[in-house]
Amino acid sequence: MKVRIDDHPYARIQDYFDQVADKIKAVKDRGGKTLVHCMAGVSRSASLVMIYLVKHERMTLRQAYHYVRSARPVIRPNVGFWKQMVDFERRLRGVASVTMVMTNQCDLPIPDIYVDDLKRAQEREQLQQKTTVNSSNGSSSASSLIRPPVPVLSSTKRRGYSAR
Repeated sequence: MKVRIDDHPYARIQDYFDQVADKIKAVKDRGGKTLVHCMAGVSRSASLVMIYLVKHERMTLRQAYHYVRSARPVIRPNVGFWKQMVDFERRLRGVASVTMVMTNQCDLPIPDIYVDDLKRAQEREQLQQKTTVNSSNGSSSASSLIRPPVPVLSSTKRRGYSAR
């Protein structure tokens, strides 16, 4: 099965939620395995796998995110996909385990799961700025080397997703 969808907040990935989740379940029920992939393995494929877990494995969306992230730490579904997944979970269960929240740093609501990530990224940035200032004064801070900066996802459109 191939699903063509751009990775941007306004793409309607929800149109494929049931079809892909049901296909994964059907393959599993026959004893098969499913490979779900996209160009980067960050947003589209993660979102569809999370929806499968919500629909057929009885996980909450929050649990599904943490489960998929434990297997692939770089996942970061875009905020538009999150909104659609939250709405799907709410329709399916009557309640959503993830809340979309506004922050001063973003124009669109983000999932509450990302708020802690955002705070950590800001703390790292502040620490790096202090390290830069200190290193220009001849001193440096080893703590800035503990964690690399959070990678920024490009805003370029990526195409191509397939689930087998």
